[in-house]
Amino acid sequence: MSQSNELLTVQLLTPERRFPSLEVSRVHVPAFNGYMEVLPNHAPCVVQVGIGTLSLGEQKVFINSGYIEIFENEVKILADLVETLPGDVFSETQKENTVDENRAKEALERANNRLNTMKLEDSDETLDTGRAILAKERAERRLEFLSK
Repeated sequence: MSQSNELLTVQLLTPERRFPSLEVSRVHVPAFNGYMEVLPNHAPCVVQVGIGTLSLGEQKVFINSGYIEIFENEVKILADLVETLPGDVFSETQKENTVDENRAKEALERANNRLNTMKLEDSDETLDTGRAILAKERAERRLEFLSK
């Protein structure tokens, strides 16, 4: 079989659920150090996933950290959180985890406010600064996901 006819079997899992398996020609992953593309016959590897849009062929979901394992045209994605767009293939079984634009905008505003008012002199607030930075990144990535 030629490479162009081969597909990847993708399993997407979170702590709460296992999504239906998909067969796709490519996977575009927000890896921890930048996006990577997985095509059939990719070298086996395990990669840390970051925050952003995960493309499974034509299907797109928002993912918030985890790991991806690639082995013999099978791709397993273990994610802390997956959010979908209302009305997509996964949202029928995952209604509670769809990306909400208003919620993302409010989260971005809260994170920006926290970052603007924090005093770094207090050692207890350094942890809060890190959390606020991550909250801001998640909100920004959710809004990017909605605009695609």
